[in-house]
This record gives sequence, structure tokens and C-alpha cells, in this order.
Amino acid sequence: MLAAYNLINEPASEYGTTLAEHAPRAAMQQWYASVEDGPRDLRVLSRRLIASVRAVDADMPLMLDAGWYAAADAFDYLQRLRDGAR
Repeated sequence: MLAAYNLINEPASEYGTTLAEHAPRAAMQQWYASVEDGPRDLRVLSRRLIASVRAVDADMPLMLDAGWYAAADAFDYLQRLRDGAR
């Protein structure tokens, strides 16, 4: 039995950049703003994944992890993402 789809387990789009893991909130906000709509923007990928899943399954709950390996301090950025089916 499935409870939900975890679309990306512990993503790390920040890896290999100048952003330190668990950096101060202001530094994280600045870095995420600098990559917005680019290839490191986790929300862009997540939106595409959500749309793809919803095209075939409108009911299954979705789990989305924040960046830096699902770090709690990275959720501030991801929380602006919404599932259009809900």
C-alpha cells in the first residue's frame, strides 16, 4: 500500500556551490533568489514533477523535501510551492 509519493528524496541543488549547508537564513534567501528560475531552482523541478504526477494520479499525496538533503532550515524557500490539484 502506498501512502504518498516522495518526488525527490533529500535533494541537494545547493551542493558544489558557495552556499554552506545550514548557512544563516539571510545567506540562504540570497542564494535561492540568485538561482530562481534556473537549473538549480528546486521549485522549478518540483513543479514539473507535480504536474507530471497529477497528469496520471490526482489523488495520491505528494511529499517534497527541501534542499540541502531535506534540511529543515531550507523549507523556508520551498514552502511557497503549491500543489495545483489541492
